[in-house]
Amino acid sequence: MNLLLAIPLAASVPVESAAEVVEAAGNIGFWEGLFLGAIQGVTEFIPVSSSGHLALGHMIWGRSSCDAERAFDVAVHAATLFAMVLYFRDDIVQLMKKRPRLIGLLILGCVPAGLVGLFFKKNMENLATNAWVVGGAFMVNGVFLLASRFFGIETKRLEDLRPSDSLLVGLAQAVAITPGISRSGMTITSSLICGLRRSEAFVFSFLLGMPIIAAATAYKLSSIGKLAVSDSWSGLAGGFVAAFFSGLVAVWILARLVRRRNLVPFGIYTLGLGLVVIGIKIAKAIWGG
Repeated sequence: MNLLLAIPLAASVPVESAAEVVEAAGNIGFWEGLFLGAIQGVTEFIPVSSSGHLALGHMIWGRSSCDAERAFDVAVHAATLFAMVLYFRDDIVQLMKKRPRLIGLLILGCVPAGLVGLFFKKNMENLATNAWVVGGAFMVNGVFLLASRFFGIETKRLEDLRPSDSLLVGLAQAVAITPGISRSGMTITSSLICGLRRSEAFVFSFLLGMPIIAAATAYKLSSIGKLAVSDSWSGLAGGFVAAFFSGLVAVWILARLVRRRNLVPFGIYTLGLGLVVIGIKIAKAIWGG
């Protein structure tokens, strides 16, 4: 997810005025924000890549990568973070009280994504504007999800996780920096490869994502605040609300699908979507559109 890049990127982006934040791409209107927020809320939790769908959404609106776009994306990710905290509140309380060892494993699992964002930010930040990359990543994600049905022996609980397991899942999360690769799909499937039970893999996946989203939101607060007081405030508000409520519905649905070993439909969907995106690019290349 592109959000993982926001932590190192934010440190190097100069603070701009409200007008400068939205100058590059124009105002984000209410209906655009509502549409993109709903996309974020649904696709953050189901394994189809929220960053890839947001990238396609921005392309549809004709936006190029700019600070306003990045600030909006982080803001709607923050909305789904609140949805995560609400849904996983009991797991978070239990983590703080009874599973201190797991906190260290979660920190270890966040390291790979942070390092990739830190050292490869200049190579990665423009991926969201490259339809070839997004389409290809969707296809890779689809193949991975289709294969996930055959992964995992499901013998471990969270208490049985080893540092090497956490690092493997963290590496999978780092791969999901690529727009079109699903963070939840990669981390849930890699958790299954490590032997975690499906219900535990589902919980670990989202606990692992929370620190990254929280840190990225904190780093981008100034840009989000400037966007909120600009003419894009209605788009930002609509996107935040839509992402929160659609995210709650989506995480409830995913929890049940994971337990039923049924991620295959999402694999078929993202594989097909990737083929469509690549097909459109090829058609445009041939006919010069």
